Amino acid sequence: MQGNLPGQVVSATSFVRNFASYARSALGSPVHILNHGQVGLSLIATDLFLRYSAARPGSDDEGRMAAKLDIVLDVVPTLVVITDDRGDIVRVNPAARRYLQLSAEAVQGIALSEILSDQSGHLVTRALERVRDTGMAEVFEIDLTEQRVNTFRVTVTRFPGGFAVLADEIAHRLAVRELEARAMAYETLIDGLPDMARGTINIRGMVTAASPALAALVQADESRIVGLRFAALFDAASRSDITDAVETLLTGGRPFAMSADLLGRGARTTPVCVSAAPLVTHDKGSGAIFLLGKAGDPDPAMF
Repeated sequence: MQGNLPGQVVSATSFVRNFASYARSALGSPVHILNHGQVGLSLIATDLFLRYSAARPGSDDEGRMAAKLDIVLDVVPTLVVITDDRGDIVRVNPAARRYLQLSAEAVQGIALSEILSDQSGHLVTRALERVRDTGMAEVFEIDLTEQRVNTFRVTVTRFPGGFAVLADEIAHRLAVRELEARAMAYETLIDGLPDMARGTINIRGMVTAASPALAALVQADESRIVGLRFAALFDAASRSDITDAVETLLTGGRPFAMSADLLGRGARTTPVCVSAAPLVTHDKGSGAIFLLGKAGDPDPAMF
């Protein structure tokens, strides 16, 4: 099936690393992204999507363009419903049929609003009316059905002879937003605590980020801390224990908390409590986050 796809098929890693290039390519032909050896997503420009269905009736290219559109609609995970100008269904792609648990025959010719819940159907119908009046596409988020509460980003746009309604599930994106907001709130809380510093280290034990509080504790610019080995921030007596704890954390995922002496300007040291926990990044590379607090302050492991 992949060999018959119009456009190019690329790995997910290549797509992420070269997104700008593939986004430009998608203006001329679809870009299909592999997930575990199978096409899981396809990127196609809206203009191209519309062009695939806009071949002149009766012309030689009509069948070719329609066939290309059918192939794309068959593999994309986006829910696609195409209607006529009245809002009656003309075509529903397999992803939409699976999600709505309907056959192609069951939906042919009926109003789009009839296969959605009352609230969702009302929102989509109103959007179709506005797009008909203004000619401008609309994008909004809805819970598409009452039986399965999943949030979708819906695009309603003009399509030759009617409208195209495209829906992409974004529940995972909303969850990511919530987690990001929570992480930022914790960082703000930590940065507001007196003599509490934080940062991150990579799989090689190098500091990759340092808060202003850490720079103040070691009396050095943040730029001079990033790139150092984490253990190098501590005096010779503490360095061996820190090195062993970091290695165990990075190789075995075991968090640690201990006391150590942090080096400062002029070889002055500051007693601190050190805590660290594993951090798995988006590319599955492992690193760690760490917290430092002056000895006698609340144990960083509590935060």
